[in-house]
Amino acid sequence: MTVQIRFTANKAMTNALKQLKTKYRFMSDTEIFKLAFSRFYHEEMDLDENGFTAKDRAELREALADLEEGKNIEGPYENAQEFLDSLKNDN
Repeated sequence: MTVQIRFTANKAMTNALKQLKTKYRFMSDTEIFKLAFSRFYHEEMDLDENGFTAKDRAELREALADLEEGKNIEGPYENAQEFLDSLKNDN
């Protein structure tokens, strides 16, 4: 089954395509479009300097808070087998 999607590229997408076409002459137009779309999509997601979204940052803050409180922590383990055994016991 083939799916065809049609849309009109805005100015940001057109500029991204032009920049990529100049830089990656060896790539096909389809590959360049996929790369440009990916870059445009990530810019629209409002990523921070580390590549995280607001949701990612919130989840990281929650995980770090749990860590500081001693929640959701296992180990330390004496050896690799002890660690593997703990994984089997979680099921």
